[in-house]
Amino acid sequence: MTQTTFPSTLVETYGYDAIGNLLSKTDRKNQTIQYVYDALNRLTSKTYPDSTSANYVYDLVGKIQQVTDPTGAYGFAYDNMGRLIGTTTQYSFLPGFNFQNSYTYDAASNRKTLTAPDG
Repeated sequence: MTQTTFPSTLVETYGYDAIGNLLSKTDRKNQTIQYVYDALNRLTSKTYPDSTSANYVYDLVGKIQQVTDPTGAYGFAYDNMGRLIGTTTQYSFLPGFNFQNSYTYDAASNRKTLTAPDG
């Protein structure tokens, strides 16, 4: 457990596991966020003080594939070179709407195009 004391004398504390993954953060208002990791030490969830959470899913090579949180779901797709080629966003406050972006790259892997929902 480590802590930071601010000039106001308020304190933030941080809890870590044996290999250094952040397990908890308690802020100056004494609100705690809990963090959970998988066997490969990738963040899989964060639970906020109001009991809502963010969850993270990874593909077979360890790239982030999906994030879900109270605001919605966010998906990520990659090509065989590991470059981001698409994103999907579904906001919880806009049910039924799906926003997608796609990306292309040149031979040097520089991003060449971005195609967004509005064209």
